[in-house]
Amino acid sequence: MSVSPTFDSIFTPPVSPAVSSEKQPIVDTHAALPDGPKLFPKPRGRTPKDKTWNAETGVWEDIPTELRISTTVTEVDAATELGLETASNSSGSSTKLTAQEKEQRRAEKAALREAKSKAEEEAKALKKAEKDAAKAAKALATEEARVAKEAVKAAAKAEKEAALEADKKLKEQAKAAKAIEKSQKDAEIAAEKERKAAARAAAKAERDAAKAAEKDTKEAARLAALDPVKEAEKAAKKEKAAANKIIRQEKAEARRVTEARKEAVKAAKLEKETKKAEKKAALELELEEQRRHAEAGDAEAVSFIEKHDARIKSQELASRVMKACSFLKKALGHEALAEHLENMVAESDD
Repeated sequence: MSVSPTFDSIFTPPVSPAVSSEKQPIVDTHAALPDGPKLFPKPRGRTPKDKTWNAETGVWEDIPTELRISTTVTEVDAATELGLETASNSSGSSTKLTAQEKEQRRAEKAALREAKSKAEEEAKALKKAEKDAAKAAKALATEEARVAKEAVKAAAKAEKEAALEADKKLKEQAKAAKAIEKSQKDAEIAAEKERKAAARAAAKAERDAAKAAEKDTKEAARLAALDPVKEAEKAAKKEKAAANKIIRQEKAEARRVTEARKEAVKAAKLEKETKKAEKKAALELELEEQRRHAEAGDAEAVSFIEKHDARIKSQELASRVMKACSFLKKALGHEALAEHLENMVAESDD
C-alpha cells in the first residue's frame, strides 16, 4: 500500500541554502545606522507578477527562481496526487453526487485552498527573512566601511593637526627671534637718536651763546655812540605816546560801554513797547469778543464791558486831573498850588 503525499510536501517551497532554517533576528537598521543609505518607499498599487521591490535601488526586481511557487499544479492535479476522486477522473461512476459527496468535495477544495494560502504565506515569510538578512548584512558592511573611513579620517586629521602644531611652533620661534632682533635694532636706533639730539642741543646752545655775546657787544657799541640828550628826549616821547595810547584805549572802552548800555536800554524799551502792544492787541481782541457776546445777550459779557468802560473813564479822568495839576503847578508854582489844594480839602471837610 502506497503512502499518499501530504499537503506540506506538495506546497512547501524549497529552502534556500543561503538562509538558515533558524529564526533570524530582526535588525533595526535605522537605529544602528543614523547615517545609513537612503531607502525608497514602495509605490502604491498592485505588485507585478514574479517581482519584488528593492527599497535601496528604487526598482522592481525579479524574484529568484528557487523562491517562486509553481502555480501549474491545479487543484485537480493535487487531488489526483492525493488519490482523491474528482468529477473528471471518475467517468466510470455516476455524475450525480450525493449531498455528502458534495460536502466532502467542498471540504477537500477548502483544504486545498487553505494549504495553498499557507504555502504562499510561508514563501512570503521566507522571502522577507532573506531580504531582512541581506539588508542586515549590507547594513553591517556599510557600518564597517563607515567605521573604517572614520578611522582613516581621524588618523589623517590627527596627522594634519600634528603637522600644523609643529609648523605653528616653528613660526612662533621665528617670530620670537624677529622680535628680539627688532628690539635690539630699536634700542640702537634710540641710542643714536639720543646722541644726535644731544649733539644738536649742544651746538644750538653754543650758537645761541655766540649770538647773545655778539648782540650784547653791538648794543654796547651802539649805546656808546649815541647822544644822551637825544636818547632822553626819545624816551620821553615814547613814554608820552604810550600814555596817550592808554588814554585813547580807555576812552574808546568807555564809549563802547556807553553805546552798549544805550543799546541795552533801547532793546529793553523796544521789548517793553512790543509786549505792551501785544497785550493791548490781545485786550482789544478780547474786548471785541466780549462786545459780540454782550450784543448777543450774554450777561457776563455785558458786566465785563460795563466794568471796562468804567475803568477807562476813571483813567481818563485821572489823566485830566494830572494834566490840570501840572498846568497849575507851572502857572502858580509848587507851593501856591499845594496851599490852594490844602484849602480846598479843608473847605470840603467843613
